[in-house]
Amino acid sequence: SPSRASILTGKYPARTNLTEWLGGRPERDYEKLHHGEKLTALHDEEQTLAETLHQHGYATANYGKAHLNKDPRTYGKLKELGLEKNSIIVFTSDNGGMAASNQYRGINHPRATLNSRFASSNLPLRGAKGWNYEGGIRVPVIVHWPGEIQPNSTSHAIVTGTDHYPNLLEMLSLPALPDLHVDGRSFVPALKAEDYDRGPIYWHFPHYSNHGFQSPGGAVRCGRYKLLEYYENGTVQLFDLENDIGEQNDLAKSKPEITQKLKKMLHDWRDKVDAKMPYPKTATSKPAP
Repeated sequence: SPSRASILTGKYPARTNLTEWLGGRPERDYEKLHHGEKLTALHDEEQTLAETLHQHGYATANYGKAHLNKDPRTYGKLKELGLEKNSIIVFTSDNGGMAASNQYRGINHPRATLNSRFASSNLPLRGAKGWNYEGGIRVPVIVHWPGEIQPNSTSHAIVTGTDHYPNLLEMLSLPALPDLHVDGRSFVPALKAEDYDRGPIYWHFPHYSNHGFQSPGGAVRCGRYKLLEYYENGTVQLFDLENDIGEQNDLAKSKPEITQKLKKMLHDWRDKVDAKMPYPKTATSKPAP
């Protein structure tokens, strides 16, 4: 839900306060923190990418999981209609592969059960869906834009879900709406093999995760470095992703200046977007709304 909301609004989930899947995970007695305050639906006043496209004469539709008797092969559900050369296709994902199943706990399960629950490996990346390590957040972006970008070209540009809103507007030669997609940056220059640096990217998840039972935390990626913060105890990790894509060598203590710089960036960003934080449980405390 947060990923879908960021694509539709061009805003970080922390800014819209839609930070967990709708419905959400119940709190557990053994957890140290209450989850951060959150929404259970996207506010009606948000002007989504779909609504903006409607204003310019486009028809839009929103499909759930396919689960049909025929594969939804879009390039093929387009080639048959002669539209493949006049269509933009963006293929991406909202998270890395699942390597620790929802709600999974326990031992002595049959091998078939384990195989079905631990369904993927993201090696050499660390972690998986529900984690702030690269295995949870580094995903493919493949763009089909005939006549505009070099076929089979690649880019090392860093982009995120908020960027699709302004990017598609620019691809369609429509005016940008920076007051709406305030956290998004168009990556058309990267698609055209031009110099591109979108600046830092932030993550904020003030909840406990179903996947691997990760504690609440956040992260910031700035250039080659990425810092993760764990909200239960305030500890951090720092990784150089250019030299350590598997996030095995924590540099937080050996590079204190970079650690403090990124930690301050993450905290300043949370203040800027009014990110809701988890808070300690006490004998009289109650869960956030």
